[in-house]
Amino acid sequence: MTIKKSLPIILISTTLLLGACNKNNATTSSTSTSDSTKVVALSLDKISDVYGDYQDEDYTVATKGDTTITFSGDSADISGSGASLKDNTLQITKGGVYELSGDFSGNISIDSSEEVTLLLNGLTLTNETGPGINIVEAKKVIVTLAEGSENIITDGENYEATETDDPTSAIYSKADLTFNGTGSLQVTGNYNNGIQSKDDLTFISGTYNVKAVNNALKGKDKVAILNGTFNLETTSGDAIQATNTEDTEKGYVAIDGGNLTIDTGSDGIQAETALYLQNATVDVITENKSSSEDISLKALKAGNNLVVDSGTFTISSKDDAFHSNGDLTINQGEFSISAGDDALHAEYNLTINDGTVDVLKSEEGIEGEAIVLNGGNINVTANDDGINAAAASTSSNTSNNQQHNMAQGDTPSDGEMLNDGTTPPEKPSGDMEQGAPEGMTPPDQQGTVDSGENTPDATTTSKDNSTEDAAASDKTENQNPGQMSGGTGGGGPMDESDGSTLEINGGTITVNAQGDGLDSNGDITMTGGNVTVYGPENSGNGTLDYAGSYTLSGGTLLGVGSSGMAQTVSEDSTQVNLAFYLDELTTGSKVTIEQNGQTLSTFSPSKQFQQIVFSSPELTTGEVTITIDGTSYPVTLSATANSLSQDGSAYTATMTGPGGNKGMGRPSDVTSNDVTSGASEKTEEETTTEISGDSAV
Repeated sequence: MTIKKSLPIILISTTLLLGACNKNNATTSSTSTSDSTKVVALSLDKISDVYGDYQDEDYTVATKGDTTITFSGDSADISGSGASLKDNTLQITKGGVYELSGDFSGNISIDSSEEVTLLLNGLTLTNETGPGINIVEAKKVIVTLAEGSENIITDGENYEATETDDPTSAIYSKADLTFNGTGSLQVTGNYNNGIQSKDDLTFISGTYNVKAVNNALKGKDKVAILNGTFNLETTSGDAIQATNTEDTEKGYVAIDGGNLTIDTGSDGIQAETALYLQNATVDVITENKSSSEDISLKALKAGNNLVVDSGTFTISSKDDAFHSNGDLTINQGEFSISAGDDALHAEYNLTINDGTVDVLKSEEGIEGEAIVLNGGNINVTANDDGINAAAASTSSNTSNNQQHNMAQGDTPSDGEMLNDGTTPPEKPSGDMEQGAPEGMTPPDQQGTVDSGENTPDATTTSKDNSTEDAAASDKTENQNPGQMSGGTGGGGPMDESDGSTLEINGGTITVNAQGDGLDSNGDITMTGGNVTVYGPENSGNGTLDYAGSYTLSGGTLLGVGSSGMAQTVSEDSTQVNLAFYLDELTTGSKVTIEQNGQTLSTFSPSKQFQQIVFSSPELTTGEVTITIDGTSYPVTLSATANSLSQDGSAYTATMTGPGGNKGMGRPSDVTSNDVTSGASEKTEEETTTEISGDSAV
């Protein structure tokens, strides 16, 4: 037997020796929520700059077997000890390195208390009645792909029962399973899964092409990928899945590198607890390939913690692109996202520290209970809200992350099934709409149903939806500007803060939304950054929408949109700001904002607007000129917060109903088509409030 390590592996292995004795690099922490519920989030610590907890033996690459086995049909030429052939089954009962080559119609069974290495050197293995490789017991199994070798393993569509186990995949292991080497492996899981371990599943290097009916790669305790090339395709399951629900420090997926191309009929990567990614190129497509409507189609999904340190991600998902039932953190990376629902979703804390995030398509772009934007270049296109802070609907726990599409052969020991043999539905999305008075439906929810997170193809989304836009399109440019409060943003008792927060401290952020641009069911705080919001054209949404306050003390804010539900920043903001209202909707190809001979902003709105909100560190009190396609509107800013009409006078907002409830238009503006955008026939006394700056006078 000859064992060697290539130079890169030697270097990596040497740095890991000090940390190798620390088997577990995971810790848990609690996340507080607005309703005092505690969520246990799994945090992975880096050991020598990797998250996957790779052991020294994982890097050991075999180049020659202690025992060599050459297959031909259903026979085998065995040279060495520890292996025997019986009834089309190669049985391995001792530790050591076994070099396998040739074509074999049968299966390989490992049942040993020692560590076993399989050196695949041009093996084609087909078993029509069960798994190709069945690891019943071992201290650990390492599969090495010999340099330059091509290896193929295929199972059958139907399995015969075995006395020792009930395997469910083409390569099945009840022990820790590691793959390394520089060759290639093609696996076809016709029965259920492709490669599965009931313990740890680890990949150091190699090329893997895996097709499976259900999951492509599945590990119970963890799935860790250091490097390699992966082409993963599934019909009804996840590409990568970790399932342990019994141990809060397990059930995680760590991607430390590699090139992953994923095409799945369910989630792309799903971790029962935490999902950590860095240094990888990840392309994911999720699409419903079955007739089932009750199936999760998220690209990257974690039970309580999803962290991206770096990498390049191209995502096209029918459901959320990045989804965590707990927290989501992006520290760096490049992202191109097309999502059928949310692009980035966290039930609780969602933080972006840096990176380039391009959301090309989404229903809601960024959603979480506590959103913090510290940096990066963020571009969001949304059919509904662009950035939405909303309290989590229910407390998260690991069971909320379980799959709906239980395929044959998956057992309760995998942590995917409840005691009664059923799987729980996934927790609804956390986008709770701002509260309404008793007996009243919020305007942008009338006629809609929140279908939760498992409706990837539904036109009804978790908060606002297209029915609102359709109804709002019946409102013409002749509607009265500012039917809603343009002031403090509370809008009356219809808006009650749920404790959610949106905090903007830095970065360049551009939002193009059909629904609300920046939306918080609680507060918005802005201390820095450069924010541009192209908000809605319909009057059922606003460029800014919040239930608590919008406190602005730094950065540049530019927002344009309709005025029907328009809000501006709060009066306790310390940076001078302006809300400017036109008499009617307009389309301007060029808009400039000038003060003291200096151009503070020049932009070209892509759609109609009736309100402009602007603030920058350079903006001061005094005269400001807003020019729209050559027509100038001079206004004078007399305070920190200013709400002004196009003639320069204090903006007058018309509100109706007790307390001037937000969303209730004037009776004269209401038509039978206005129901879904919040308008209905009113009999309440109409109240006119003049707003100067940010307060009613």
